[in-house]
Amino acid sequence: AEKRLSEELLGAPDTLIYFHVHRWESAILAVCCFFVGIEEKLTPSLFSELAALLLVCRLVYPLPYALDVDLARTQVWLTGLYATIMVAACALYPETMQPLFA
Repeated sequence: AEKRLSEELLGAPDTLIYFHVHRWESAILAVCCFFVGIEEKLTPSLFSELAALLLVCRLVYPLPYALDVDLARTQVWLTGLYATIMVAACALYPETMQPLFA
């Protein structure tokens, strides 16, 4: 059987390479959004709830990835993405966004 380029170069299947890339994308975005949340004094309870949701999503994410369930994998990834972006959005637009989480 033919090996893909990622397997030849790195000795890992493509899905593991993509999982690794998605992990770094998520981490970089989280750092940026969390910085905004901290600097703009986001409500600590809301910040912790959204951060916990992101953590749960990142912990669950490898399971649908390993099982190759595209819909579940995408939904888990999007939920983590939305939680991350909501940290910054709630900090920047508190009058508009924070009542949605009350």
